[in-house]
Amino acid sequence: MINKVRKRTALWSAAIGSVLLAALLCFAAIGGGATAVAAENKLDDFVEDFESYQTGNYIEQTETFADTWSNNVLRGGEAQGMDAHLREKARVSYQTGTNGNKVLAVNNTSGADTFFYIGPKGDFRVKNFTAEMKVRFLTEGVAERSWVGFSVRKKNNVHYTGTNNMVFFVQRYKANAQITGHAVVIQNGGAAADISDMYNGGLYGEKLTLSRETYTVPGVEANEDFADFVNVKLVVNNKRYVLYADDTAVLDCTFDIPLYDYFGYVSINCCTSNIQIDDVKITVADDSLPPVIPMLSAPEITNDAAAKKITWKRVPDADGYRIAYGDKSEIVYATSFSYEKLPAGEYDVTVTALPVDSFEYRESEPSEAVHITVGGTANGGDKKGCGSSVGATAVGGGIVLACGAAALLCVRRKRIKA
Repeated sequence: MINKVRKRTALWSAAIGSVLLAALLCFAAIGGGATAVAAENKLDDFVEDFESYQTGNYIEQTETFADTWSNNVLRGGEAQGMDAHLREKARVSYQTGTNGNKVLAVNNTSGADTFFYIGPKGDFRVKNFTAEMKVRFLTEGVAERSWVGFSVRKKNNVHYTGTNNMVFFVQRYKANAQITGHAVVIQNGGAAADISDMYNGGLYGEKLTLSRETYTVPGVEANEDFADFVNVKLVVNNKRYVLYADDTAVLDCTFDIPLYDYFGYVSINCCTSNIQIDDVKITVADDSLPPVIPMLSAPEITNDAAAKKITWKRVPDADGYRIAYGDKSEIVYATSFSYEKLPAGEYDVTVTALPVDSFEYRESEPSEAVHITVGGTANGGDKKGCGSSVGATAVGGGIVLACGAAALLCVRRKRIKA
């Protein structure tokens, strides 16, 4: 009898222990997971040595290159504005000969004031970091100079100008073996201003400090290719930016302007250059993830069959709307879309809200689809997608899972919001 009591007691203790352990794990996952979340409160460092790619083709034709890097062309679009040199300007090649070390060879020497850039793919926004790369300056085709560097705190990841850009770069005139450090600022998508002119003009007073040095590369003569790489490094610590060529700080700048105090995109930029780039690394020094960019609300659309148009209410903070029908799409800036002149047929139409500034908001999810018939009787606005029927069991289970995921996401975002 005593043994039976002891056995039942042991079983109850084990059961209670299991319940308490499950409760603790649940609490850690939902409300108290400081240790688990803390390990994720930082972007991974970015590292690239270009060894994994096939040589020969331009990067936009190179398989898997767009899995790691991004610019307008790699995203499937076209160059914009000053980004005229994105296509057929860069390729992975061997540093010398037909084997050995692979590098990114960039040649955009033709034209003036046109730029090439690539940046890490995805939402790679940072505030404090060290970005570095090896650069080898070549002379063939270079009329006068080559420059290459990093664009930082880029507020819009669409093209080079973006808004509120800062570009720190090293420059080599091929007529000598010297490297100089430079920085330009682009305010609200406007023209670039040299930070040295701003400093000498006293525009920002003590909010802007600047010192510069010239680095003479050993063993290089005028009009010669560099035999070796120069290590170009930019260290960003809040409002201080230090640019190095090898171990020489060629530019040291403090720019204490709130307009630039945010998590921004980073990219490699160059102009009128014939260069080789290798061993790119961005070491993230932030102790939190970049703040979430909220998504716009999806439009609620209605089919006005009599007027043969789709209508919706204006979405706050939206600049335009992408109308998708069949395999085509177009952008409008009104809150209606006439389908009267579409080719005859049946279409599922969705509308996506587009932000004024993609850094402040992300585009919305597509609206629920409205089915229309052109050249016949309109369907009357049957909606598909979220309104379709789903089994009650699936819905109930989905709600539980969605709520759990939402709770976890909410906790995480509260912890990392900047």
